[in-house]
Amino acid sequence: YRKREYQLSATVRESTVYSERWESWEKTGYRKPKEEKAEQYSGVLKLLGKNYPVKMISKLEGVSISTVQKLKKEFCL
Repeated sequence: YRKREYQLSATVRESTVYSERWESWEKTGYRKPKEEKAEQYSGVLKLLGKNYPVKMISKLEGVSISTVQKLKKEFCL
């Protein structure tokens, strides 16, 4: 088995980082700040504060169950 060396273009090289752990190139991502998330998902956070079930919040607010679960974990609700 032989590792391949890849030539990366300048634009790709700027947005990627070599991961020693995975021995591959990874894109550097964007994370929305916590304040923006709180503003965008204020309805979800209110319902989480009132201990509504995750599935119900998902249907009422029109977001995925995973999004509700991530917000619950991130905001410790």
